[in-house]
Amino acid sequence: DAIDEFTVSEKGMFPEEPVTRQVVLVNKRGYKELILDSDIRLNAWAGALYKGWDGDKSATNFAHSDNTAMKELPFWYTFDLGQECQLCKYIHWGNPTENRIFDGGSLRKWEIYGRADKPEADTWDGWIKLASCESMKPSGQPNGQNTQEDRNRWFAGEEFEIPVKGVPTVRYIRIKVLDTWSGEGWILFSEFEFYKYE
Repeated sequence: DAIDEFTVSEKGMFPEEPVTRQVVLVNKRGYKELILDSDIRLNAWAGALYKGWDGDKSATNFAHSDNTAMKELPFWYTFDLGQECQLCKYIHWGNPTENRIFDGGSLRKWEIYGRADKPEADTWDGWIKLASCESMKPSGQPNGQNTQEDRNRWFAGEEFEIPVKGVPTVRYIRIKVLDTWSGEGWILFSEFEFYKYE
């Protein structure tokens, strides 16, 4: 005597036709530094924030904050993607120097925030959290002890999804660093990429 009810889509098809969306790299030529007053500077030891998107993942090309004058965690940095888009994925490459692999000021936990409009003030008003990221060492070995699997993961880059549901289009990005692999208040990385839906 049971009656099951279900809703047929507006298209009159059941199940609904899946919507496929193309995932493409956000063109890094549009990226620009946007340094707000409270942002950490990434220009120590010949480093620069723009080196985080110049395509060079070598050990001598990096974004690096000052590890001789460490900051209290958390801290953050900001930049402009150069276009408004709906992000879906982010890949992060740490510096490939052996003693920085899952160690030192390499990012361990961080959050990604975004907004469409240019920030007019150095506050967190208007920023929307897009994703929480945690770097995961496959072997689980202590700092300074890396297996080949650890190195392979590091060199391939760590990939993080940006959940689709409820995520607005954004242009400006702010990365809030919550922890580093050494727990110290400085950071170092080689490259990152954002991907969007088209």
